Amino acid sequence: MRRSRLLYSAIARPAMLYRAQIWGLQDNSKLITPSKLQPLKAIQNKCLRRIAGAYKRTPTAAVERETVIPPLDLYINAIAMQRATTTEHHQVSAEIKEKLDELWARERPHTTGMQRGRRLGRPQNRPDTGMEKLRARAREKGQEVSDDLRNEAEAQGRSWRRGGMRGHQHQWKATTLILRWLDRE
Repeated sequence: MRRSRLLYSAIARPAMLYRAQIWGLQDNSKLITPSKLQPLKAIQNKCLRRIAGAYKRTPTAAVERETVIPPLDLYINAIAMQRATTTEHHQVSAEIKEKLDELWARERPHTTGMQRGRRLGRPQNRPDTGMEKLRARAREKGQEVSDDLRNEAEAQGRSWRRGGMRGHQHQWKATTLILRWLDRE
């Protein structure tokens, strides 16, 4: 089971969900509709049943739990939030935000007077992009996970560190709070 799970996690799922952090979200930073994910869920379900040796009538949630592979919607949400947090401080993201603000200011001039019953004397703020909304959601989720981990550690009488690594251990990939949240789900 371990090798087949590894093959699924390393080859099949990345191929199925290539760039899902982009196509898996709508403009308002919400997940795409479940009907659009249904073909991928069917493929994942078939793969997980083979990995676990489960019958067709076994509930999907039980097979996902047994193989320790999260549902696709949770996984797409987690990798999208992880991408949002890792790209938040990139120079390109700052330049995109700056250009959007310039365009918004140019297209929304400050005018006075009335137009269709609205007063136009004050400037309107630019609405957040889907990525900005996703970053805000990721910050909230990260803070929630951080608080939960801190509370757990205090209840067990040990100290809590954000990185989660203690002593000399190999760390192949940086563990973000979003991935720790996915592990908890």
